[in-house]
Amino acid sequence: MNKTYKINESKAISETIDGETIIINLETGYYYSVNKTATIIWNEIQKNNPTKNISQHFLNLYEVDEDTAEKSITEIISILLKDDLILELDSEISPNIMEQRTNPMKGKFIMPKIERYDDMAGALMSDPVHDVNEDGWPNLKQ
Repeated sequence: MNKTYKINESKAISETIDGETIIINLETGYYYSVNKTATIIWNEIQKNNPTKNISQHFLNLYEVDEDTAEKSITEIISILLKDDLILELDSEISPNIMEQRTNPMKGKFIMPKIERYDDMAGALMSDPVHDVNEDGWPNLKQ
């Protein structure tokens, strides 16, 4: 497990408030509620950090074993990939793996969780922002 991903910026926007993230899929109108530990995964993907770094980040911060950390990361990444919110990068551009740091005050690990909602999809898709070209508002698609 050491793949690197990036946010699919043509389809996903996000905002983090108080450690939790809301992600909107601009293509489908679905929105996602992401808890604190899943927000860490999202933020590390934004930095193009490989999954091994994300796992090490969890090991440095929380009382969690490596298998649990890696499994939870893999589950969140599979959801993000399935919904086309992230893209896999070439493994050749992966940065160096972060080293484990000793942290005597590790927090309790909460399983990363992402919930998808489609109740606002119709409203989000009817927004005129979807009718503009790559130059943005007010340049409409032909």
